[in-house]
Amino acid sequence: MLRTIFVLGICICTFTACLKQVEQKPINSTQKIEKKSITNIIAGETVSLTAKGDGFFNTPVFSNNGEKVFFANQNYSEVWSCDADGKNIKLVAEGKRIAQSFVLSGDDRILYAIEKNKRGKRGEDLLLRFDLSSGKKSVLYKSAKGLVNLELTDNELIFLEDDKIQSYDIVLSKLNVTLVSEKSVYQINGTVIKVFKENGVEVIKPFEDKNILWVEKFHSCSNVLFSVAGDKTYLADENCSIIKPLGDIRNPKISWDDTMVAYYLDKDDGMKITGSDIFVKEIESGKEFMITDSKDVQETNPDWAKDGESLVYATDEGIIKLVKLIFN
Repeated sequence: MLRTIFVLGICICTFTACLKQVEQKPINSTQKIEKKSITNIIAGETVSLTAKGDGFFNTPVFSNNGEKVFFANQNYSEVWSCDADGKNIKLVAEGKRIAQSFVLSGDDRILYAIEKNKRGKRGEDLLLRFDLSSGKKSVLYKSAKGLVNLELTDNELIFLEDDKIQSYDIVLSKLNVTLVSEKSVYQINGTVIKVFKENGVEVIKPFEDKNILWVEKFHSCSNVLFSVAGDKTYLADENCSIIKPLGDIRNPKISWDDTMVAYYLDKDDGMKITGSDIFVKEIESGKEFMITDSKDVQETNPDWAKDGESLVYATDEGIIKLVKLIFN
């Protein structure tokens, strides 16, 4: 899962690439995702999961089983959740900027997050564990060097500490001396993509003078998408070699079957942005489908349900919505 972190005005996006399978797997990790045959996609029922009176929320994500949606408050200091029908809205985790980097266990019972406390030479970032049943909060690891990115694969939490990959065993409750999984972590900073591996760092510069805004990996780990400031979003191989442009795409999220990408596009009156809508594009054919068309509302940050039949997204009014997709 991609997380975007803004530090001193610099956008840093990180993700973990292909991971070697180990014996124990999270719930749903082996679930087969059926690829859909697409002729047309339209919006079905749309449900507001939150209301203005509930608070201002953004960056929604589905739980692994699709039964809940998790989302951040305005300053990313809280993670909230609700059922996929909008019931049982509640606060589930608190901490400084924890909603910028959190992951769920395979059974959706545990939330892991990074709390950002480091400022200059002071403070420590914390790796936290929240039991969503009991509400218990535990500190797993402290760092005065700073922590970014957080991924979970089977029993291993993976993150970057001071430009180095670290691995935490959630069963043994300790840092691993060596990495359990084969992995690469991609970190974006300005015009370069840094690829962190166990044996070093590779620096990739797709364009000489254009900033990279977003990176999203395919679930099969075969390809990636990355967006370029003032340019397009590109389909590339796992080494970031460009295959083809996909057009103007903001905040891309790839479906679990790797056939579609959800994103948003702004619309304007020639002078200012007047709104934005959610779109879906079939990656192979390039067919584009408008999912929302709301007047004077900005709709952003879509996320896929694992079955590919629903999207959640946020509005500029701080409301979280869920839309069912109809394929025909």
